[in-house]
Amino acid sequence: MALSDMLRSSGVRNFAKLFSANVVAQAIGLLVYPILTRIYSPEDFGLLNLFLSIGGVLTLIAVAEYHYAIVLPKEEKDAVGVFHVGFLLLSCLVILVGVSGVFSEPISLLFKAPSLSSVYYLLPGYVFLMGLWNLLNYWYTRQQKFGKISIYQMSQSIISSASKIILGIQNLLRVGMVYSVVFAPLISILLVVVGSWRTLTPLFKFSWNNICQQAAKYKNFPLYVMPRGLLNTLGGNLPTLLLTPYFGLVEIGFFGMALTLAFRPINIVCSSLYQVLYQKVTDKVNEQKEVLSLLRNFLMQIGVVTLLLFGVLYLVMPYMVSFLLGAEWVVVSDYIRIFLPWLFFVVLNTSLSFLPDVFGKQSIYLLFEILYIVVRLLALIIGVRMDSMHMALFLFSMIGAFVLLVELCWFIYMVVRYEKRREQVGDKSE
Repeated sequence: MALSDMLRSSGVRNFAKLFSANVVAQAIGLLVYPILTRIYSPEDFGLLNLFLSIGGVLTLIAVAEYHYAIVLPKEEKDAVGVFHVGFLLLSCLVILVGVSGVFSEPISLLFKAPSLSSVYYLLPGYVFLMGLWNLLNYWYTRQQKFGKISIYQMSQSIISSASKIILGIQNLLRVGMVYSVVFAPLISILLVVVGSWRTLTPLFKFSWNNICQQAAKYKNFPLYVMPRGLLNTLGGNLPTLLLTPYFGLVEIGFFGMALTLAFRPINIVCSSLYQVLYQKVTDKVNEQKEVLSLLRNFLMQIGVVTLLLFGVLYLVMPYMVSFLLGAEWVVVSDYIRIFLPWLFFVVLNTSLSFLPDVFGKQSIYLLFEILYIVVRLLALIIGVRMDSMHMALFLFSMIGAFVLLVELCWFIYMVVRYEKRREQVGDKSE
């Protein structure tokens, strides 16, 4: 089945809802940056990137990746148990993060970013909201309530963008962007929850025995998926966490802007395709149906479109960045150009990164992430030793692209193996 055939089938409405919401949300986020770069300094963006990097790592640990398992159980009560496992773990970590606020100043000095201490107290709230939405997101995915996910995406983007501008123009808070990334998801989650009480009703049925059973049944997620996800998140945030003490918040602000401009358009497609493909492939595998042609056509179509688009972007990027953000931000275009080979494979791999979960190969996926973070760490260290931000990011991108290429080949190998086993079972049944 071709990708276009899938989108014309029962999944079209789900994909359309997520895709359109992502388009609107990401477009809003992109359109406000010409305003934000004229209100906030690169150093302000650097503080935001550092806060989000720390918060992103903590958020991943918070639910031990159990949110991905919410989609998998056949029985709803088991999915509820998985949700409760994640929520209990989230609550415990948020308390620990709150206690760590006592050490906010030493932590800020560790990153040579004293301004971090002024917003550190927001970190527990940010982690809780992000962890809660991860759980709710996959609960809604299981229930096929993609409209609720769309509401969150669009409202979060609108509220975050508007609050950043208002706080910046009024000069009420020089750290207004950090306040906005906490305030926006809070309001968005409330909007979604208020309108979906019936969908959430099963979550209020608490069973300690079921929680223990589901925690044990899906133990591969904290044992393999979480370490893999943690390594992946650490790998993605390594430049911010490692390079900040050496090159300062200004350079990290440029780097963060480059990642933002590059990843927002990618997320428009990838996050929508990931959730729809995850559900579609999971259903087909549970029913022992063929999936290879669907994924093969997906890779071919997405790969060609991405390659052509990136070629055009490479040529026009300096002019685009200078026009949109201002002349002082032109270095951002250099960083985006450096990232393009890596981003090409990010586009392909991200949409299919659920395959190890579907086929129970989380332990092997963890080995990939260990290799991934080790080689990228070495790349950044070489760049630091050479005292060159450009070289650090160049090596980071090239090595990342190579590892993702190998990983993509493994994804294809898993699917081919599944098809062979499925055909063998079919032959025996005949």
